[in-house]
Amino acid sequence: MAHNHDAWPGLSGFIRESRFMLRIIVSAIALALPLLASPARAAIIDTFTDSAAFLLQVPVPAVDQITIGPSGPGPIINLTGAATSVTAGPVTASATFGGVFGNSTMLSTEFESDTLVLTFIQSLRSIGLSGLITDEFFSAVGGELLVELVGSGSSPLAVGTGDPTFIGLRSDVGFSVVRISVASFNQNATSTPFASLTARILPDVAPPNNIPAPGFTALLLPAAFLAWRRRRT
Repeated sequence: MAHNHDAWPGLSGFIRESRFMLRIIVSAIALALPLLASPARAAIIDTFTDSAAFLLQVPVPAVDQITIGPSGPGPIINLTGAATSVTAGPVTASATFGGVFGNSTMLSTEFESDTLVLTFIQSLRSIGLSGLITDEFFSAVGGELLVELVGSGSSPLAVGTGDPTFIGLRSDVGFSVVRISVASFNQNATSTPFASLTARILPDVAPPNNIPAPGFTALLLPAAFLAWRRRRT
């Protein structure tokens, strides 16, 4: 017996409707995935200028504090001279163009005006550090550093010729790379500025994301809404 399409009007309509729904679902998923992959916002939400106040709000155990110097309760960076990079516990210090340079109690870049880069193996939510600008002899120079939490934001850090200046930053998103660069400096004091760190680096590991990603059903809601509108158009 021969069959034709007219004999199955209900089946043909179902197939057309199914194809339309499939196209809508695929389009909805394609639109939703970039939104799920991108954070709603990314910003530095708290800035601290005192290490004690920072540690009251962001407890970092002593064993997790990274000391720039010959000894400490946790990981230590004890670099004298030049190196391509240096690793201590969860962090690797490097530079954008050259290597790093240290005098045991200070960590800097090998080349002037280079950017000091801290890369962590875990995502952080906060970090505290003590920065300064130095000349080629590690003497402090007045000026301003720029501390950037890559993917979150940046903050200026005014430094002087005395003690290093502390800054603590807390972000609303996780980050794993911190860049410290010279934004401005006293050109009467030196022509070779170096972004430098001393004392301790205080990393605060970001907590696991407790917010579950939207399920597949949520991705289908736009498709269902569009289909509902189409049936009534």
